Amino acid sequence: MAFILGHGEGVRSRISSGPEDVRVFLRTLWSCVLNATPRRAWMTLGMFAETLVKRPSAFRRTVSFALMHSTSTSTARRCAASCARSSASSKRRLPCEALPIAAWRG
Repeated sequence: MAFILGHGEGVRSRISSGPEDVRVFLRTLWSCVLNATPRRAWMTLGMFAETLVKRPSAFRRTVSFALMHSTSTSTARRCAASCARSSASSKRRLPCEALPIAAWRG
């Protein structure tokens, strides 16, 4: 929150938004609140509430940050699962204990 609240330009009196902003906000609500774990949903709603109270002009940045955080977390989980599967399959194919010591040296 310190990054969002302490970064960027000052508070503007009028913030205009278009249909693209509404689509991004709805996508964020869907992926980070409605279709998420309770922990992620509360984190997202807490960020939204704190930003609206302390610095409403940073609300767009908060919505983008929540969506990017959700996306990067799910990507990291998929990559970790893929690496674990790859590691498990390589260990099954060629266990190190089956190789003679001379083969380890190359």
